[in-house]
Amino acid sequence: MPIAGKQSGKAQHKKQGKKEEYEDEDDREFKRKQREAAEKTKAAAAQLQASKK
Repeated sequence: MPIAGKQSGKAQHKKQGKKEEYEDEDDREFKRKQREAAEKTKAAAAQLQASKK
């Protein structure tokens, strides 16, 4: 149940105040990198599919 853990993590962020800003910045960077990795994976998969045909 990772979702429940995530929600409690968000609640802690609010109590920490200023630290929250940095956490959010790191989170954005992390999500951006994940998105880029996912796009590269999709592109590679598409190329593989095309080469199989």
